[in-house]
Amino acid sequence: MKVQHGAQFRHPGLWQGNWQSESKLTRFDSSLSTLKSLASSLAELSQQQRWLVLVNPPRSGWKAILEEAGVAMDRLLIVRCQDELEGQWAVEQALAGRTASAVLAWLPKLEERDWRRLNLASKKAQCRGYLFQQPKPSQSLTHAIIPAHRSNWIH
Repeated sequence: MKVQHGAQFRHPGLWQGNWQSESKLTRFDSSLSTLKSLASSLAELSQQQRWLVLVNPPRSGWKAILEEAGVAMDRLLIVRCQDELEGQWAVEQALAGRTASAVLAWLPKLEERDWRRLNLASKKAQCRGYLFQQPKPSQSLTHAIIPAHRSNWIH
């Protein structure tokens, strides 16, 4: 590290700051039935006056599921990305920001290295992250519901 007049300059990278020991990013099957199982939790989160960020949601089906569950549709922030890299960047930025209750992303092709990077970003996040992917034969995706309320959230 550079030292100037006795002071060390610190890099503002992700490894600094207030870390949580657990990841807040969960992988799910990309089917709409999985979104339906999360919808009631998302409806609760949408009442917090923070955004529900949807990155590359499917072209159809998701809106009716969320409306039916009572999600405040004016609290949705839809992000459409041109490619996978842009989608990953959007997820990372949404997790790092302090204005979202939850980040939902549909990223079908995600390398293990990229998953680890997003997982690391989620540890510093103040919201939950839900990643919807097509399951690979060797990959088991969770179908469990993560509780909507956590004591360390900022409301």
